Amino acid sequence: MYRLIIADDNPETRETISEYIEEQLGLKTYQCENGRQIIEIFNSKGADIIITDINMPLMDGFKAVEEIKKTCNCYSNPIVIFISAFTDTTNLIKAIRLGAFDYFKKPIDLFELHASLFRAIQQLQTTPRPPSQAQVISSNFPRPVPKLCSGIIQFPDNSIFGFFSEKMNQIVNLATAYHHDRTIPVLIEGETGTGKELIAKLIHYGSEKETRPFITLNCTAIPSNIFETEVFGYEKGAFTGADTRGKKGYLDIAQGGTLFLDEIGDLPIEMQIKLLRAIENKRFYRVGGNKEIEIDVRFIFATNRDLLTLIKQGKFRDDLYYRIATGKINVPALRERKAEIWPLAQLFLIQAAKRKKKDFKFINPETLKILESYHWPGNVRELLNVIENAVLLYNNIELLPEHINLPVDTGLTSSIKSKTIKLDNFELPEESFNLREFEKRIIKKALAKFNWNKTRVAKYLGLSRTQLRVKLNRYQLNEKC
Repeated sequence: MYRLIIADDNPETRETISEYIEEQLGLKTYQCENGRQIIEIFNSKGADIIITDINMPLMDGFKAVEEIKKTCNCYSNPIVIFISAFTDTTNLIKAIRLGAFDYFKKPIDLFELHASLFRAIQQLQTTPRPPSQAQVISSNFPRPVPKLCSGIIQFPDNSIFGFFSEKMNQIVNLATAYHHDRTIPVLIEGETGTGKELIAKLIHYGSEKETRPFITLNCTAIPSNIFETEVFGYEKGAFTGADTRGKKGYLDIAQGGTLFLDEIGDLPIEMQIKLLRAIENKRFYRVGGNKEIEIDVRFIFATNRDLLTLIKQGKFRDDLYYRIATGKINVPALRERKAEIWPLAQLFLIQAAKRKKKDFKFINPETLKILESYHWPGNVRELLNVIENAVLLYNNIELLPEHINLPVDTGLTSSIKSKTIKLDNFELPEESFNLREFEKRIIKKALAKFNWNKTRVAKYLGLSRTQLRVKLNRYQLNEKC
């Protein structure tokens, strides 16, 4: 198991970092309050990663790292991450010269540190090191480290995109490649809630400080009878009731930047040929106008529908499809990348706690099991909503099972359907129906049926032991009754 030294003269800072690393990464940490202690612990116990403050009494972090590196070879050299309340140029240059892996300004964003440690451990795994210094990650490490770099990207509008798998890293690389050619239309496919708009923003912004406009148009949100005027705009007096000054459309507003047309599969069929002509000719007319307007717009499209099926049904033009799919990205559902549930949930937890000024920092292991066993039909958006709801309603250091509110387990429903119970003729009461009370009664009957053998009860109800335990706590059924 990899070992870390955490050095800071502020006990609260080092204890918070240490607790987070041990709880969330399962790694061994040693704490110290000055540079001399760093050297003593490194010489006596060894360490693979050193996270150290710069300004400390007796000996600062720079001096301690310099002393350690004098005695290390290329295989035993620790990875060093500096932290500081100051980010002046002199410190940054010195950190770079000392071979710093990363540099964080206080107060530290724990999840950014988490992502940095992912990359550090990946480097350790690919660099031969003597067994006394490090071992291959064993089953004690709770989650595999991604083969490719994870990362967190914050866009100028403060929205955040986290990627934590090889597949998503490939998508980020593809989006970055598309960013460099504004003439290529890009089609992003994926289920609702997978983060297609964030991918579109990544294509628009890239890694640069993009200041050109990013305009979003949801094709399902605009009635078909006004779609043309909304997209192309209109000249004054174009129709009865038109604004006397005319109106710019989305194409005008997005000039010089990006127009993101979400749910393009719902674009009215009569509008598709007009959009195709605008894309191909790089020109358009406003409604009621006779002057061509040149287009300087990057086009990005997204859909949660199968456009090829819509083409066969005569609901989508094949010529438009092949034009907008010049560049193509398919975003997998969250259930197809379950390894991302943990880091995404942790990212959402830290961010929501920061916004709402709550104390949440960690996800309880039992809570994580529940999150990972759920099928997430609403994908990343649903995960985000579940975490934000928990942070809104509760306040704790840990996110506990009772804090999360998921739909009634589908395993219970499927289990009931597979038995002899017939629900076709079940009559719902007129006024209200207490679903929780109904679920509680089912669980009580199952407990009695199997004489409180919880393993058999969980299997019978189609639940995991963890899910059953949560429900028993919720309904206070922990003792025979």
